[in-house]
Amino acid sequence: MLRADWPEIASSAAQLGIRVAMAPNGIHVDAQAAARMRECGIERAAISLDFPTAELHDEFRGVRGAFAAAMRALRLLREAGIETQVNATLTELNAAHLGALISLALAVGAVAFHPFLLVETGRGEKLAGNGLTAERCEEMMRRLRERQVALAGRMAIKPTDMPQYCRVAMPEGARPGIGLDVMTRGCLAGRRFCFISSRGEVRPCGYLPLACGSLRVSRLAGIWRESAVLRALRDDGRLKGKCGGCEFKRICGGCRARAFARTGDWMAAEPLCVYAR
Repeated sequence: MLRADWPEIASSAAQLGIRVAMAPNGIHVDAQAAARMRECGIERAAISLDFPTAELHDEFRGVRGAFAAAMRALRLLREAGIETQVNATLTELNAAHLGALISLALAVGAVAFHPFLLVETGRGEKLAGNGLTAERCEEMMRRLRERQVALAGRMAIKPTDMPQYCRVAMPEGARPGIGLDVMTRGCLAGRRFCFISSRGEVRPCGYLPLACGSLRVSRLAGIWRESAVLRALRDDGRLKGKCGGCEFKRICGGCRARAFARTGDWMAAEPLCVYAR
């Protein structure tokens, strides 16, 4: 929302038939901005809450009043007729508050709760020492699955940046690719998703800093079809380590950004998965 032309961008996308969503941090969302977002065709807005209380959230964010601003934004957006979604980046610092965060998302009328598993890239590198272990991640995913099933029809829960959740969510006895009700595939980078920076640079996802091309030079369709990086990400045969031999690789694939952040190899095994065939 620091860009003066965000209404123009949103309107242009909506007029093309694209479902437009926005993820402000809440600080700049007042009643006028919320109404403008609705006028521009924005259908959903995601607000991040990393802790369920003002004291903890503000301390983590380093900004006094951040929690109050987020809560105000959620109310104003809902009043403006925009669906709201609550995001939370999960680390060892807030994993114990997962249940409270889900309850808070329900209480504010969010239609969805998206828990993100930390990827230690960009500013996330500063949290590397607070990342979950693979064992703790497995435990958390099973808790998420219980809540997802319990809240079906009331609020959608979509784990993000944790492709291994596909395995956890699969009904017992089901074959890989059968019975998933949470996502079409784990890692979507280069397959059904790409990231375009404010400078027009195309990457597989926002957490994977690999250059695929620039919209200042080429059309997106051409980059999507021809980029060597994107084409490699679509080839399950290039996965290494235990991901390469895993029976779930076609529905999971491991987080390529996390593998790159931890090892420097974007085809290496997912670091936060305990499963071994």
